[in-house]
Amino acid sequence: MRVRALLILILTSVLITHAQGLGLRSILYKRFQAESGSRSDVPKIVILITDGKSQDDVLSPAQKLRDAGIELFAIGVGDSDVNELRAIASPPEEKHMYYVDDFSMMSSIAEELNKSVCERISELSREISVNIHTCETPAVADIVILVDGSRSIGRLNFKTVRSFLGLFVRAFTVGSEQTRIGLALMYILENSFKAESGSRSDAPKIVILITDVKSQDDVLLPAQRLRDAGIELFAIGVKNADENELRAIASPPEETHVYKVSDFRFMLDIMEKLTRSVCKRISELNDTRSDAPSDLMTSEVTARRFCVTRPVNL
Repeated sequence: MRVRALLILILTSVLITHAQGLGLRSILYKRFQAESGSRSDVPKIVILITDGKSQDDVLSPAQKLRDAGIELFAIGVGDSDVNELRAIASPPEEKHMYYVDDFSMMSSIAEELNKSVCERISELSREISVNIHTCETPAVADIVILVDGSRSIGRLNFKTVRSFLGLFVRAFTVGSEQTRIGLALMYILENSFKAESGSRSDAPKIVILITDVKSQDDVLLPAQRLRDAGIELFAIGVKNADENELRAIASPPEETHVYKVSDFRFMLDIMEKLTRSVCKRISELNDTRSDAPSDLMTSEVTARRFCVTRPVNL
């Protein structure tokens, strides 16, 4: 696979007083700018090589680079600080951090480093080129994304999920008067779909669940309560997620509301179908919302209980 990337190499030594932080800041604010020739449509890679502990702050600029979607590889030689290298490099450590006792031994890691960089460039290129269905319906919606916060996801997979969500959000016109999107890490935030939290009574309500394991508590009853309240549920299962549980959680029909991928890195494969399905359902719900009850009252959302009531005039 032929891919393009912008790769920058930083070499620090005693000659420049081990100022890794200064070098990283320079890259962030100078080298990765359009006026410096940086391209928005290619992966961006930084490889740091150092033989000592940095004499300035390196953690903050490293975090800013990672937050900007720039991939960081760290190579330590001799007296370099291993903990500092871990803090600089992107996850996972085994593919982004390398250490050798002497510069003469760097050739020993060249093949492995080359393979890791090449693989990551291919993955990032795929993220950049993924097809996204742009939702052009004039209808608006309130969308809550529920991400399983269990430790099984890990740092690298959570980064993949974050990229997935970033691409998903790009499909919609997000704004206070347009589509509103919220993110909850463990459970749907308390009062997510209540007026005091910004929820709109005349907008379709969407929940998207992403999980990689079978739930340890009862999810069927809360899911049914949400569906009974007119809230549309989409379920995305990764790796060890229980497909029967996903089907029981999601709104019908299964073919547009349930998704399963074998690994987090394949989540982008469902992006276009998911955004298209959500957009279509928002449009359909918007057309029928005038017939739906607008006076439903919801209880506190917990892991096991969610009640919906409607006042009755006697």
